[in-house]
Amino acid sequence: MAASAPPVSAAPVSVSMISTAAEPTPVYYDKNAFVTTKFGNKISKKSVLCGSAQIIVKGKTIIEMKAVIRGDLAVITVGQCSLIGENSVIRPPDHRFGGKTHSVATPSSAGGGGGGGAAGTAGAAGGGGGGGGAGGAPTAGAVHFLPVSIGDHTIIEADCVIEAANIGNCVHIGRGSIIGKRCILSDCCVIEPNSVLPAGTVVPPFCVFGGSPALLITKLPESYQSIALENTTQFFANFLPKKE
Repeated sequence: MAASAPPVSAAPVSVSMISTAAEPTPVYYDKNAFVTTKFGNKISKKSVLCGSAQIIVKGKTIIEMKAVIRGDLAVITVGQCSLIGENSVIRPPDHRFGGKTHSVATPSSAGGGGGGGAAGTAGAAGGGGGGGGAGGAPTAGAVHFLPVSIGDHTIIEADCVIEAANIGNCVHIGRGSIIGKRCILSDCCVIEPNSVLPAGTVVPPFCVFGGSPALLITKLPESYQSIALENTTQFFANFLPKKE
């Protein structure tokens, strides 16, 4: 987006608004539609944070409307200066232990609480400690949910479904992508829009994956990390409440 473009009035915000220009364009949002926590997170009141005691958002992160984070299944940690796009779902991956399946983990056994909108869960999503996990040793044949870690300065665009085990720092996941169960996305990688990453895929650093199934397309320059850090930091600094 050119630096000379007029200011954007947000609703909803899109990661495509992130500018690499010397003077980033401000993005204005309705402050009544977001909760701002003491850690600087900006969470849409229309997002759904299930099991808020197990959702840890470390600070200066934006969670857009209709985003769903399933902390009722397992602990989900989101780093600083990241963005969870509109309609995206973050769901812990399940893991089946050896033996014949005879039981399935439930929200109560996973230690999660009830769901709710961001307005009622801003404190837990503001960076407090996570709730307790499932007690006792895993039962053979049972399905348990694994914790999810999302790093700093990471962008998850709108309409994504995420079941990865770990997403590193400075990762960019394009709109409409599906990240399969237990995937590991290393620091400084990019997933192109509408990609489908098969379960268990490991994406190395400085790589671009795309397609269905997603495969290596190209490599990123070593400068990508500094670009990602600058873009996400500037975007958050220019995500501003509308003037009354």
